[in-house]
Amino acid sequence: MSNILGYIKKNTEETQRLVGLKYEQLEQLIHLAIALHTHSSTGS
Repeated sequence: MSNILGYIKKNTEETQRLVGLKYEQLEQLIHLAIALHTHSSTGS
């Protein structure tokens, strides 16, 4: 996964074609997923 993320970060204009989201939307989704994972792994 990190190879794909690295490619997308270097080629942000390709994000829409590759994953169907704008780069900003993908960033927001990743941040929310990390926050959810962090929250759920703390047992709260």
